[in-house]
Amino acid sequence: MAATEVANESTSKGNKKNVGAQKRQAIPAMWRILGKAQKTFEAQLEKSNETKLKCIDNYLAAEMNDAPRFWGEFMEQVEKLLDSRKYVRECQQLGYDPTNVAEHVVFLGSATLNKVLKYGVQSVLGSKLMLYGERFSPTIAEKHRAKISAFLQNGQVA
Repeated sequence: MAATEVANESTSKGNKKNVGAQKRQAIPAMWRILGKAQKTFEAQLEKSNETKLKCIDNYLAAEMNDAPRFWGEFMEQVEKLLDSRKYVRECQQLGYDPTNVAEHVVFLGSATLNKVLKYGVQSVLGSKLMLYGERFSPTIAEKHRAKISAFLQNGQVA
């Protein structure tokens, strides 16, 4: 009997591990694409905005194959930063366009985005901030950002 009870306990403990793994949420496609693109970008010798966009495009085709959806989700995250008055004020005081910097922060990942919101752009990015003065997203992304911004301001999509 004791051996059966021990076996039952170990089985129930094993099931708990499986249940925990099943509850783990899948990483959204946009963040998976950005994570892979960032790793590829870091390995490049030329670290230009064009290279950054090519890295995204490379994984976008393989992972999602829906550029408008990707850029819409990407710009939602940019708007998340732009909704922070502290973030916008700090960028302006440092002489940077908040939208341009926000694109680069989103490219760096959700952890960096959350750190910037919590601790500020200067303390998180430091001297790297000067690399993020120009935008890199395509014009399709700007259209999505304009729609999202209009929705947030007026409560309706433009």
